[in-house]
Amino acid sequence: MDKEYVLLANDNKKFRAKCKANGRPWLVHAHVQEDKRTFKVTSNKETHNCGIALDNRHISAKWLSKYFLDQFRMHPNMDFKSFKEMTLDNKFSKVTESQFYRAKNYARAQLEGSVAQQDAILEDYYNQVLATNPGSTAMFESLWPVMQQISLFTYS
Repeated sequence: MDKEYVLLANDNKKFRAKCKANGRPWLVHAHVQEDKRTFKVTSNKETHNCGIALDNRHISAKWLSKYFLDQFRMHPNMDFKSFKEMTLDNKFSKVTESQFYRAKNYARAQLEGSVAQQDAILEDYYNQVLATNPGSTAMFESLWPVMQQISLFTYS
């Protein structure tokens, strides 16, 4: 992700990429393997030794969320200004505010789980309470319109 590249005419069996910088000789050829998930580099013309691209368009919010997952875990309330100070003068200095907040939301969802996942866990707990305590009453409601249930349990 540090270097910017351009994909050339490719198909589902092979691909070529070259350095985005004009006049740079770096070129790579690769073939997709039979599992369709990995590829094998068949030729690599020189080492890609260009400088880091500060405005790399291949950096996505999902990639950022994975890369900065530990920082988001340690600083869950990090704002964009703090992120910019942390990434000053490196390959993430051109990340936009919307990219940052999308990445932060992806990371939060991964760390905390989605509302649906949390409700599924609570529903499993609710069912377990009813199964292990015959004759008891348990109520499970949600304020979330998606599930129409919330984590409110009453026992009688």
